[in-house]
Amino acid sequence: MEAAVDGVTKWIEENITVLTCGGISVLVLIVSTLYLICRRGGDERAPPGPTRWPILGSFLNMALLGRDNTHLFFPMVHKKYGEVARIYFGQYPVIVVSGYDAIEEVFVKQEENTIDRPSFVAGVKAIKRLGRGIVYASVEDWTGPGKLLRSSLARIVSSVEYETILTEEIKILIDDFTKAGQISFQLGGTIDKAVLTCRYAAITGKRLAHTDPNLEKLRVYLDDISRNGGTFSPLAMVPLLKYLPVTGKAYRSLIGAYDSLHAMLKTEVEDRKPNLGGREQSVLDFFLREQKSNPESTHYSDGNIAVSLEECLTGGIPVGWVVGWAVIYAAGHPSVQIKCQEEIDQVCGKSRPVKFSDIERLPNVRATVYETQRLVTIVPISVPHLTQSEMDLKGFHIPRETIMFNHIRSAHMDETQWKNPQEFDPSRFLDGNSVKLPPAFMPFGIGPRKCAGSVVAEREIIMMFACLLQAFTFSCMETMNYDGIGTVAGVRPPETNITVSRRT
Repeated sequence: MEAAVDGVTKWIEENITVLTCGGISVLVLIVSTLYLICRRGGDERAPPGPTRWPILGSFLNMALLGRDNTHLFFPMVHKKYGEVARIYFGQYPVIVVSGYDAIEEVFVKQEENTIDRPSFVAGVKAIKRLGRGIVYASVEDWTGPGKLLRSSLARIVSSVEYETILTEEIKILIDDFTKAGQISFQLGGTIDKAVLTCRYAAITGKRLAHTDPNLEKLRVYLDDISRNGGTFSPLAMVPLLKYLPVTGKAYRSLIGAYDSLHAMLKTEVEDRKPNLGGREQSVLDFFLREQKSNPESTHYSDGNIAVSLEECLTGGIPVGWVVGWAVIYAAGHPSVQIKCQEEIDQVCGKSRPVKFSDIERLPNVRATVYETQRLVTIVPISVPHLTQSEMDLKGFHIPRETIMFNHIRSAHMDETQWKNPQEFDPSRFLDGNSVKLPPAFMPFGIGPRKCAGSVVAEREIIMMFACLLQAFTFSCMETMNYDGIGTVAGVRPPETNITVSRRT
């Protein structure tokens, strides 16, 4: 126990962050909870799990891993407690489902029972008070808007206009890297800016210049959301933290970022209405068409549309991270990089920009991206699901209205599904000259509520990575660093010094 107290004290001294600290009051709270172990009661068939700490729940366990390693908590839970484990996000019990077989059972075979979302939790209530949106909408509220979002994104990302914007942003990216001589993975850096510009154009139809103050505002809002963990972060899920000095300030920053983002997108909705006409040029156009056809539907109110667009933007944060990780692994595996470059040269040459129509003919590039997504698992756990009725799972009883997480990383590292899963091996996604996607590959989730933005994200990632490989050879003079910087929300690349050499 003394070692645990020392560990907490040391962590607080070295990591005064918004995750769990808030001055002396939080120090007293955390040290006190070490002596107030909550015994698990109730149903003897409930899944096992780590200690439930008062107020903070399992967030304290995550904090003990260090501020950049909270994503490692879920593999630890899987290893110690098995495929079905119970943790606590603040006061809320959460079931973490790990391993491909269990995930398939819960989110595919029993998808009708787990299709709902926990809209009642503190984090969702705090952030979604301006509109339901799509991600956390109930089944009834999600069905129509969810399908519309998926189909509209598919239409937009296939358009010539969007491909042109993406190509031009990639050219700016290449010019920046050429001048710098290296790639920066700083949060909100040049890769993130290119992704944000493209994503904003796709959802609103408006391409922001890099000198536009609104682009900088957007970057700041998304940085605040990313740094503070989003909807299911300790800040959002533990109401007490908003009243403490340090965490209270961070809470206001998180909520303020969401509110400001919502206000900006609400203005886009209002400005677009009078000018709606002709062919749809953005996701917003599709939603406003539906609003006009169904004026009485609350699903397509201005507020709900704005929140849905906000979700598209925040959901796009990991796109730049995947590109950065793919560059890191290419630099660390020269033979893979050369094979991809030879393929790009054969299909596109060395000067013609890669196009959407080329993607299907670049199996090695695609396989490298997919293997990066599998090995890193940028988003290690899914958006939470909610059971609509009780269920039995692997011998455990799961009550009605239980929050459930799909532990995506566990499926990607499942030794029953992948040979040597700890190794970087893009060939596992190749079948001759074709790409194969095993069922256990689920970087965007699984089941009917799989991320609607996966169609646009995949194309953005592959295009950007292919164009960068076409332009540069990546290398690293230092020891390769594959330790990501993780939060509950995702794992971003480390600040590795990747050198870029212009290909001739």
